[in-house]
Amino acid sequence: MIFIDIELDAPHAAGFARTLATSLRESQLILIADSPRYAVEAFRLDAASYLVRPFDRGMLEKAVDRAIVRLRAAGRPAIAVQVEKGRVERVYVDDITFIESVGYRRLVHTGSGVYEEMKMILSAFMDKLERLRPGQFITPYRGYIVNLKAVREVENDRIVLNDGSFILIKRSDHARIAGLFSRWKSLS
Repeated sequence: MIFIDIELDAPHAAGFARTLATSLRESQLILIADSPRYAVEAFRLDAASYLVRPFDRGMLEKAVDRAIVRLRAAGRPAIAVQVEKGRVERVYVDDITFIESVGYRRLVHTGSGVYEEMKMILSAFMDKLERLRPGQFITPYRGYIVNLKAVREVENDRIVLNDGSFILIKRSDHARIAGLFSRWKSLS
């Protein structure tokens, strides 16, 4: 965990923070400043937190707790999901059950809830997921991406998920989907 006072020497501190963020990926940055003017830079650096002076002990503890959670989750790939008005949520790839496209919205279903993605198209999701976890996600039907880790079984007309819910599939796609599931299960 690295604390950086971005106001000490702003141009140099920002460059130093960028260097740290790229070279020490296993560390977590907590940036401190006198105003919110460097918050966008903190977001770009994927800082664990951005504290604006004056801050109290509770705010500091929350920032440290967030950094600790992120350190523990290191090595767990995640994607950024833009949910509303520019707010971005980090969603761990292995926590995704499935993603569905409904009209102009993408609903990212996880064990802890559903996130409504505002910008990314389904094919971009699939590209990211395939880079992070090759072979773990499939597109069984138009408008869906399914995490094979969340699949209990593949029936003739549906994929049954571990929580009992299901996603319908075309019977003509059953053999392809069952084969992908079987292959993934044998490798994991």
